[in-house]
Amino acid sequence: MPIIGAKPKQIPFPEHMFRLKGSHNPIIEHMERLQKNKSYRLERRHCIVQGKNDIRALIRDNVPISGLGISAPEEWWKPNEVLTPAIDVIRNPEKWPATRQYLVSIDMTRKILGSQARPAKHDLWAEVPFPDIPYPAKGELKRLICLNHVNSGQVMGLLIRTARALGWQAAYTMRGSIDFYDPQAICMSRAHTLRFPHIMGTISGLFTHCAEMELTPIITTPLPRSQLANAQPNQLHFWRPDDSVVDPQTLPKSIAFVVGTKSFRDYDPFISKNAIYMALPMPGPQVNSVNVGSLASIGLFELNRLTGWNTTTQKEAVELEEEDEDVGFKPF
Repeated sequence: MPIIGAKPKQIPFPEHMFRLKGSHNPIIEHMERLQKNKSYRLERRHCIVQGKNDIRALIRDNVPISGLGISAPEEWWKPNEVLTPAIDVIRNPEKWPATRQYLVSIDMTRKILGSQARPAKHDLWAEVPFPDIPYPAKGELKRLICLNHVNSGQVMGLLIRTARALGWQAAYTMRGSIDFYDPQAICMSRAHTLRFPHIMGTISGLFTHCAEMELTPIITTPLPRSQLANAQPNQLHFWRPDDSVVDPQTLPKSIAFVVGTKSFRDYDPFISKNAIYMALPMPGPQVNSVNVGSLASIGLFELNRLTGWNTTTQKEAVELEEEDEDVGFKPF
């Protein structure tokens, strides 16, 4: 039975964890700029990743963590004042290797991550240097997704996660596309944008790159009138710049799949003879197009199916997903 009037004892945080305070703290200001300023994060080559599962996945892939932020109150009096995932790090800091581990109030966490992030009261976030991911060599690269003017972080993240899930190997981004380290891109991809090889370039550079890497460009476009009579509903339609129809069963094995929000006419000055156009016929008369994310996801899957491309098994994918959920922490 507790003694009436006894003063509760404050629970200590681990001594090695550094408490960040004050809105003008230089570390907090640095983190905030990484989260909100594209030029700053590209200059520093660091970004912010939010959430337990995404951070665990990076640790599993041996991506170094420069700083790990733990949302926790400034004073800790009752055990239930710090809950998972913050308590997981406090109880098992060795399972969350980072150069520094920071304790940050939820208000400072919200300041760093911004209102769109909607961090939970006991959330985690990490400062991560851009991983050095090797780009596939000529002969190894068979599946390249090319993104032209994809300026939504959500769409970018979903596309890269889908591409990686389906075994595509790298990305080529053109000017006007959002960076791979944008907070929404990282969030929607579950941090796969950090682990997916990619290079940046121009439209003309894309076709030069395809020629050098021996890839056939397949370019998404609305179905033109000249191909209406040739297209079949509920299946992708392919044709060449000279309007000759391409049998899906004869598609090349090495592909650069070009998607974006810009008109396919942007490619006309640089188009190569071996390029292929791809369209998704629309049986529904009320809708004549779908958004780039939907079209690209369909294309990524169908191009794999039509060309017999497969690099992993469902069993391996399920095991990775289960590993994300079961991180093996000791009970509190």
